[in-house]
Amino acid sequence: MRGLLVDEEEAQTIKQMFALYREQACLRKVEACLLERGVLSQPRGNGPAKPFSRGAIHKILTNPIYAGRIRHKDKVYDGRHDPIIDLDIWQEVQSKLQAKSQKRRGHQLPSTSVKWLKGKLFDPTGDLMTPTHTSKNGTKIRYYISNRLTKAKDPTGWRLPAKTLEPLICGMIAKHLSDCAKRARLIDADDVHEVEATSDQVAKTFDCDDAAQPPVLKHCADVLKRGDLAEGQLMLTLDREVLAVTLNVEPKRLRNDALRICSSLTLRKRGVETKIIAGEYIAAPDRTLQIALAKAHVWVSKLKQGETISKIA
Repeated sequence: MRGLLVDEEEAQTIKQMFALYREQACLRKVEACLLERGVLSQPRGNGPAKPFSRGAIHKILTNPIYAGRIRHKDKVYDGRHDPIIDLDIWQEVQSKLQAKSQKRRGHQLPSTSVKWLKGKLFDPTGDLMTPTHTSKNGTKIRYYISNRLTKAKDPTGWRLPAKTLEPLICGMIAKHLSDCAKRARLIDADDVHEVEATSDQVAKTFDCDDAAQPPVLKHCADVLKRGDLAEGQLMLTLDREVLAVTLNVEPKRLRNDALRICSSLTLRKRGVETKIIAGEYIAAPDRTLQIALAKAHVWVSKLKQGETISKIA
């Protein structure tokens, strides 16, 4: 009777993927970890090895064949081959993938329907930044403008695109809270378990990878008490009471320095639009160099195992 045979080398790669996703619960992080470790997708032909894409990782993680089962159309049956992944682990990963998927699709709100930072932003003169919008080719474009511009023209008034401003500020809040939690600088506590529990709650509520998604936007906007924009600087003040309720801790336990965020702010005019640059500039990783390094690690490993340079080439 014919059946599937397990390739031990590829089985180790599959196990790594499942272990990483159970730990990280993020396809992007799994992709980065595999690339960092030099784990590449081995082609069936003579083509070069390539890094695993997020799509390929997702396809592997959702394939029941690795749990000893077979999918036929819309049904799954027990297979005759040995599983690579325990069924309990496979189902745990499916639950996490489904939760992520529902989080993105089930809570999506039209970007024009919610004014996340209404009543919380102030320009350099202390004037409230009011949400407004214009329409272009049937598309609604939202802005935050100095309140005085609603009554008359004023060259000192500010006009910033909401599509850029909202995720930028909320992303800064999520990253700040995440950094504070990782460095144990969010709450005053001597109990390591309490610090870890708070850190887990921050990671669950303020997911930096989803900072532009409505659920995370809402949490970040809720904990923001006030944002002061000025030339070259952005000051954010978090609401102690709201953040305490969100993290399920006593308000007095929150550290004062965790409730203040100060960042650089640069505005650049591009025609009638304004480009917003906040925080430190982080260069994008060189994808080509990353792939070359990953391949180099694989080749060195093969050389150490006794393969010749000509065979590797």
